[in-house]
Amino acid sequence: MKRTLTSLALVLLMAASANGVEQWAVWETSFTSAKKYESPFLDVEVDVVFKQGEQQWKVPAFWSGGDKWTARFAPPVQG
Repeated sequence: MKRTLTSLALVLLMAASANGVEQWAVWETSFTSAKKYESPFLDVEVDVVFKQGEQQWKVPAFWSGGDKWTARFAPPVQG
């Protein structure tokens, strides 16, 4: 059975803005899971939701090995 984990990433989007990520520039962040999974690639889906005002973008994160997950996002708007 595949589990879906969704992380609201307002903090991630604010961090991207604070770091000066330009429109369409790829921004990457990684985070560590508190739980270990026997087969994370097959058992878990992680989505990160980036928000700006009324707009939001749901981006899949990917398993980077061990207990590390990574998400990449290229903001389609300035700010």
